Amino acid sequence: MDGLEYLSAACNRSPKSADWSPTNYIIYGSCNGVALCKPSDDFRGGRTIASFASHTGRVNCVKWVRNSEHEFVSGSVDKTVKLWKETSGAHNFQVSISLEGHQHAVISLDAIRLDESNLLIASSSTDSTLRIWSLTDDKLTNCQSISFGDGFAFDLCFHFLPQLQVPLLAAGGDDLFVHFFAQQGGEFVRVMKLPGHEDWIRGVDICRTENFLLIASCSQDTFIRIWKLDAISREEFEISKLSVHELPANRDISLASNDFTVILNEEKFHFGITLESVLMAHENWVYSVRWHPPRIHGDVYHQPLCLLSSSMDKTMVMWNYDADCALWVDKVTVGEVGGSTPGFFGCLFSPNGDAMLAHGFHGSFHLWRQNKAESRWETGFLTGGHFGSVDDIAWDVDGRFLYSASVDQTTRLHAPWKRPDGQLEWHEIARCQVHGYDVSCVAAVSRHSFVSGADEKLIRVFSAPLSFLENLGRICGYDVEEECKAAKDMPQGASVPALGLSNKAVYSEEDQDELETFADDHVPRFVAAKLDRPPTEEDLMQNTLWPEIQKLYGHPYEIFTVAVSPDGKLIASACKATKAEHAAIFLWDAESGRKLAEMESHSLTVTELRFSHRGDRLLSVSRDRTWSVFRYQQQAPSEWSREARTDQTNALHSRIIWSCAWMPDDQYFVTASRDKKVFVWKAENDYQACPNPLSAVEAVTAVDVAPTRFKDRYVVVIGLENGRIQLLTWNEQQWFVPLATLPDRDNHHLTVKRIRFRPKHCENGQLPFATCSEDESVRIVNVTLK
Repeated sequence: MDGLEYLSAACNRSPKSADWSPTNYIIYGSCNGVALCKPSDDFRGGRTIASFASHTGRVNCVKWVRNSEHEFVSGSVDKTVKLWKETSGAHNFQVSISLEGHQHAVISLDAIRLDESNLLIASSSTDSTLRIWSLTDDKLTNCQSISFGDGFAFDLCFHFLPQLQVPLLAAGGDDLFVHFFAQQGGEFVRVMKLPGHEDWIRGVDICRTENFLLIASCSQDTFIRIWKLDAISREEFEISKLSVHELPANRDISLASNDFTVILNEEKFHFGITLESVLMAHENWVYSVRWHPPRIHGDVYHQPLCLLSSSMDKTMVMWNYDADCALWVDKVTVGEVGGSTPGFFGCLFSPNGDAMLAHGFHGSFHLWRQNKAESRWETGFLTGGHFGSVDDIAWDVDGRFLYSASVDQTTRLHAPWKRPDGQLEWHEIARCQVHGYDVSCVAAVSRHSFVSGADEKLIRVFSAPLSFLENLGRICGYDVEEECKAAKDMPQGASVPALGLSNKAVYSEEDQDELETFADDHVPRFVAAKLDRPPTEEDLMQNTLWPEIQKLYGHPYEIFTVAVSPDGKLIASACKATKAEHAAIFLWDAESGRKLAEMESHSLTVTELRFSHRGDRLLSVSRDRTWSVFRYQQQAPSEWSREARTDQTNALHSRIIWSCAWMPDDQYFVTASRDKKVFVWKAENDYQACPNPLSAVEAVTAVDVAPTRFKDRYVVVIGLENGRIQLLTWNEQQWFVPLATLPDRDNHHLTVKRIRFRPKHCENGQLPFATCSEDESVRIVNVTLK
């Protein structure tokens, strides 16, 4: 069993939900889990290699443990903080300890390892408390709670005081102060709070340079402040308490210093904090600041005086200290241009500082890499994903790429990028549909078209533009020359008019002006980009839409499921329903869009439709706990009619039937239900259920059957409500036999919504299949049977 080949998942929409380790691994909160991403060495690509789930609520913040390479901490809406440690096997993390005590969601945290045995973790919550957890050998030895009154601490940062091994904690709050706490006698004591900002402080970071600390803080007032914390003598400490009139004659007037004292081994040490600089370049809230990682070569420690900031104005700014003029200068500014999306939440430096990363409101990553040869910064890219539940997936008819539909109101296309070294790496290469309604279902019609349904009463059909076909060949290495010749009259791309929901075809620059696409400067304009690598987030949003070619009207309520016949000539659809008259299944001619039939059989919403492999039968399952089979009658008059069904008297499922699938020879079909049962039914004569159904440990929400047999047995894959995926084999002699269960790191952590085997790629024991889930991820798993 090979395991996970592709994981597409967005970063949670929180400023502290991602972190970059010194060993070049990125962790980020993804729904209720934590995903682990490995960027490529040149920052052109990378893949999410695993995800880990233990929280029961959305992950708000993650952080690698300082002074440790194999530990991280996470905080969640479920009120807990968890310490994760790498266990046996590469990239496999498990919870070492779960810390409980907060009364509300955890919003920020940090952790620092004091030595091999002792660890400090700080966490803040919307319960207006800051908690500091002391651990020895991964066992809790102390928990200190500090109240923030009616306010919150939005960011936390640990460090050590200059020239001492005394832990220092900085906290940025909504009271407009940066608070400092120093460890004294085993407890943390507030030693200073710095005023200056005029709005909530969103980010704090500390670095050590020479013999002092630099503290950076950012705020919703759009300013960044840099403070210098240095050790001072007792004389300087005493003088700092004097007024201007009391200063000795030999002392110059200087900026006021915020001084404090700590006691270590009964000896007093004095420190002063002064304002070093106020930085202004952003035009909106500044959510995050990060210092350049230190460069350590043996015993030589060097801290580059370089700071990165990110803002809701869609920019990241790199600040450098100019020693000649003693000023902080905004050396590099990168970001989005145009578009209607909000800006950046968090920002991160790569371990060597040669790349910088931002994550945005829609969970996307924005990467820039340094081109030292040309002395400039250029865009890179990482994997991303949906930021809402992914409700459906569908393979291209030849299995070349995968569609996914989500409640984030997009339909996306995933395909394997052929890297320059010949390796295949899956990425999102097109965002075919950006809608105004949650997209609930998708199905491939032909090689270059698909149909989707959303929380609206109509079905939309899309066709690939010429620019996509050309880019598909360059990115994936597919031979598309003949397809491009046949599509020479196709549009170049698509654009969404202002206040519109339909993707309009764009044949030339003039078309966009005629469509009056630009109601203002914030509406993205289509540009036919020639790509030989996966597109960046900016390209995905404005240059990869597919034109809409048809609308199918008729359903009285929101569309819930669609299916397409194997020959691509028929589309079947069903909508949400509470009455039999609304639960009818519609059949459409895919080419003309004409409604061919309206078939009634169920009393509640039809949850899934599946055509048989020969295309002569249609299987439906429903919330009413029944299934139906419709057959095409070839003799005149040619029409579809119901051939078999279960009803309340002979239905074996006692709860809603979520999913169904045909065996590859169409002699049997499978139904999966919330009652934890999976039944196999004979698809002939009286349509009886086979004995010995599968009883799962959880509700079964998705099922599919491999298109080929394994040792004369059918291979069945089921997805459960808890996110687990199981492989089984079945025949009439031995019934269900467990084959394998995916490891935790490859499983989903919320309800599996759909499973689909990859067509025309299941051979020689290779069984690749795709899954999607409420955990907002799309996964491709490759299983090898021997």
